[in-house]
Amino acid sequence: MITAKEALDKLKEVNKRFESGNSLLGFLANTDRRIELQSG
Repeated sequence: MITAKEALDKLKEVNKRFESGNSLLGFLANTDRRIELQSG
């Protein structure tokens, strides 16, 4: 289990990525990336 501070730090990190447009979801939603992942 992580501490409250670690959880908050992770949340802040994810929020910064989201605000900058570099969210993980956006990366995985990229068509070229999905094709790359499917091909191994």
